[in-house]
Amino acid sequence: MRVLIVDDHTLVRDGIKWMLVNEPSIEVAGEASDGGQLLAMLDDVAVDVVLLDIRMPTMSGLEVLSALKDREASPPVLVLSMYDDSALVRQAIVLGAAGYIKKSADRDELIKAIHTVGGGGHYLQGELTAPLVARVDDHPSSQRPLSSEEREILRLVAAGLGNREIASRMGHTEVAVRAALQMIFKQLGVHSRSEAVAAGLRLGVFD
Repeated sequence: MRVLIVDDHTLVRDGIKWMLVNEPSIEVAGEASDGGQLLAMLDDVAVDVVLLDIRMPTMSGLEVLSALKDREASPPVLVLSMYDDSALVRQAIVLGAAGYIKKSADRDELIKAIHTVGGGGHYLQGELTAPLVARVDDHPSSQRPLSSEEREILRLVAAGLGNREIASRMGHTEVAVRAALQMIFKQLGVHSRSEAVAAGLRLGVFD
């Protein structure tokens, strides 16, 4: 798994590299001190996961996420930040981040998050799931709970499968999967796959 570290502090980048140096499954493919440098590097460096800081001068992590959405093909982004403000977490996910963990996370969790995101899944540090699913609590549910089939679809979404793969796995059409996902979003009061995964974590769907 090739990662690219983006942080404006040299000491932070060195600390992340030190955490990963003895992990044979992960290779640090490069590092960037700002978002502009990252965007330039992606044309020349093969990367499986971008480790991205949120608060950086010149071009913030949120601006980087927005720019990556406009690229034809971009590696998944794992936000690694010291900030756990609910608005920041939600905005990062809405802009396309595949994961969000704090810089205080230990080595094992960082490695797990990298592999999950690099494998096409989503990773949210446990303590950060609450702000993403707060809207669920804001709308006391008078609706039915998720069916066993809807729960399975949500599990497959969390595993990083696309609609076509889910349809193949469950013996449905892509149209049926898309319709089911829209119903799941409505039931959970969310608007994206990442938010649905976060809500699923809270509700124990993946237990």
